[in-house]
Amino acid sequence: MPQLPHIGMRIIKTTIAVFMVEIIFTAFAFERSPFYVLVATIICIQPDAENEKDNAIKRVVATLIGAFTGAVVLLVKPAVLGWGGGAYFLDALNAGMICLTIYLAVLLKKESTAALACMVYLAIAVMSRGGVPVGEYIFFRILDTFLGIGVAFVVSHTHLPYHRRQDALFIVDYDGIVKTGDRQVNVFHQRVLNQLVAQGAPLSLVAQEPPASIVDDLSILKLKLPVIAMGGAALYDIEDKRYLYTISIQPEQAKRVQAFLTDKGTPFFTNAMVDKVLLIYYNQFRNQIQKEFYEDLRRSPLRNYIKGCPIEGCEILYFSVLDTPRQIDRLIEALSAQEEGLCYRVTQDVYEGRSLLKIMDAQATPQVMVERLKADYGYTRSLTFGVEGNESDITLPQGDFTSAIRQIRRIYNGMGRMPRSNG
Repeated sequence: MPQLPHIGMRIIKTTIAVFMVEIIFTAFAFERSPFYVLVATIICIQPDAENEKDNAIKRVVATLIGAFTGAVVLLVKPAVLGWGGGAYFLDALNAGMICLTIYLAVLLKKESTAALACMVYLAIAVMSRGGVPVGEYIFFRILDTFLGIGVAFVVSHTHLPYHRRQDALFIVDYDGIVKTGDRQVNVFHQRVLNQLVAQGAPLSLVAQEPPASIVDDLSILKLKLPVIAMGGAALYDIEDKRYLYTISIQPEQAKRVQAFLTDKGTPFFTNAMVDKVLLIYYNQFRNQIQKEFYEDLRRSPLRNYIKGCPIEGCEILYFSVLDTPRQIDRLIEALSAQEEGLCYRVTQDVYEGRSLLKIMDAQATPQVMVERLKADYGYTRSLTFGVEGNESDITLPQGDFTSAIRQIRRIYNGMGRMPRSNG
């Protein structure tokens, strides 16, 4: 049986806001219907207070736009109806004024509130006035909309008195949990993550790729803490766009690995740090698939590829090899028999059925970087969320970011216990 969706904060807050409007109209015995207030409230309610001040201002502007265009129609309506076939002219006028209402919202850069502006217009220009004078009718429609906006604003800003814990750091697997099947960050995931960070939750991500591969997603995720990149080889500051800390292969060992791969005739990439800039060196490709893989990656302006060997004295973060699964297994077996202190990470079916092998220092792990983050920012506990196969405190199904955020929110807000973790 499929799991039923949970009742979220937007549903709860909308219900509370509707109840508040009904109570206001009942308590003050208003003779008019609360319909327009309720519609405005439901449209404007938000599950959180993030950017709500700006949104409220936009909705006020939208209300004034709709009131202006609606008032124009009410004033000219008697004259239009006096023409021959005036009802048809009025229909055309309403359609044209809807166009103008939307255009004014776009012109004033309030595109997201065009629907509300149209609603106000229709409430004024189309609905029956019931004999109420034009000025009075327009006044109450504007007042009702403002009242609805106000109730939505108050409810959106109301939160339970949480005792938020400040000692715990939350880490989520970017590749397995945050991203969806189409390799893009889900819009819903983006919104709830940003809400949680805006509330002060200490949240970071672990990504297997360099920042260049995820920079577009990082730009829309408003994280305040550095992210763990390249599977634990680097700590990257999103705001300053710089590497804070890296774990590289020992220089002499890096030379031996490079010589090993060269002797095997294996095309490989060397990911090296030179003056805090990530450079990717490559040699000759053995087949067309490897070349096409390189051509796809090099299109990014944030990837710096150089043909040849790394310069003396640079930090080698890791070597990467694209090849068949069988050939990758052979390389790992041969190199592990020769070298100690390395770790091997394989991603299956990266490109045209080929696997991608990363050869890194054994200390280049997310766990080491989590401890670094805790030490740098003063956290005493940590909780990591990942998929099966990762060394995470809490294992979730692929792409189940909703469960991760739900648990983080409960623990951070003091409504849930901190599970036993590795940190």
